[in-house]
Amino acid sequence: MQEIKYASSHAYTSTAVALFLLLLLLISPSKTKAAESVNNISRPGCPESCGGVPIPYPFGFGPNPNCFMPGFEVNCSNNGTSSTPYLGETIVLNISLSSGQTRVNMPVSKQCYNSTNNSVDYIEWGSDVLTSSPYMFNPEKNKFVVLGGGAIGYLKFTNYHYQYNGGCISGGDSLESLINANGSCTGIGCCQTSIPNGTYIIDVSFDHNFSNFTIGPCNYAMLTDGDEFTFDTKYITTEQLSGQHMPALFDWAIANTKCAAAQTNSSSFACVSENSVCVDLSSGLGYICNCSMGYKGNPYLKKGCQGPLCLSL
Repeated sequence: MQEIKYASSHAYTSTAVALFLLLLLLISPSKTKAAESVNNISRPGCPESCGGVPIPYPFGFGPNPNCFMPGFEVNCSNNGTSSTPYLGETIVLNISLSSGQTRVNMPVSKQCYNSTNNSVDYIEWGSDVLTSSPYMFNPEKNKFVVLGGGAIGYLKFTNYHYQYNGGCISGGDSLESLINANGSCTGIGCCQTSIPNGTYIIDVSFDHNFSNFTIGPCNYAMLTDGDEFTFDTKYITTEQLSGQHMPALFDWAIANTKCAAAQTNSSSFACVSENSVCVDLSSGLGYICNCSMGYKGNPYLKKGCQGPLCLSL
């Protein structure tokens, strides 16, 4: 009797192991499918990247207008050897869906002494790419920076309410005066100022009646992400910033509407994933969508937000 009981128990255990292995085989394709869904950041049939930069919906490009929402079209420019994504004439570095931000490359303006004719040459830059679009310059991280031994830089702001000029003065009469200023931007060789909330047009310029080139050949002015910028005296003593770009941040929103109002119109509401939430932006721009806690992916796609696969035995 004891042997029969043991054999029965052993047969039961073998059956359970076989069933468990069968379940693992059935689960493996599901895991792969879920992972593919998370990585699918664009609409079906739409390109997912340009020049190695992921382009998640609502952004997109190509001849099919269903690949992007109005205002979020990206220009994927190909020069024959490589591709580069643009918003207007601004190079896109990356796009964050969760924060509602796009990192871009902004050109650097400059004034340089021309020894040939004893004059000053200017390359001054402005941007109106954000006009009538869902983008604004991030007011928290972006800083207007002026570099030089003697320069006054101006930044004309335009937002929803007004237009005005800001700026700062960068001074320094010798290379020695910059030694202690290296690494900081407090007025000697480098000055900076903030921009107001809601800015969507900027124009960068210099005071043409004030310039000093005793330390370096050029003075520079730019809008850039202050968290990533560190002043280096080489920016003044050399021309390494000439013709260069610096990273800056755009904020964006789906619409100039709060979540409560947006959710009343199901045909236009952008948070279409069943595992997504609507987030009102403190900037007043409107709203963006995030995946619910425990999920990740693209909340602007119906099956875009995926969670971990759990198995209960």
